[in-house]
This record gives sequence, C-alpha cells and structure tokens, in this order.
Amino acid sequence: LGAVVIAREYGGTPAIWCAPARLNQVFLHLITNALTAIEEAGTIALRTWTEEEVLCISISDSG
Repeated sequence: LGAVVIAREYGGTPAIWCAPARLNQVFLHLITNALTAIEEAGTIALRTWTEEEVLCISISDSG
C-alpha cells in the first residue's frame, strides 16, 4: 500500500441521537473498505454537512 491522504472537510455538525459505538464501527468499516480499494496511492475524502436539519456524511475514495 502506498501513501494514502485523508482529506477532511467538516461542515456544521449538529448534535444527533445515535449509538456512538455502533456509528464508530460503521465508519471504521467504511474507511477500511476504502483503504482496501486503493491499490497504490490515493485519497480518502471525509465530508460532513447539513441540509436543513439533516446531518449528511460522505466517505469516498479514489480507488
């Protein structure tokens, strides 16, 4: 695995009701999957933003 850049762009993140441990597990799996998809070097982009009163989260990779 080559160099992987983690690009973070965090917008407003309102408080939400959730199960933090489960949410962390989901994020860990998505990021691990993104790392697996990147064969040599690449970027994983993490974004958060709100649309009206909804928290939006995006995790993407260049693989």
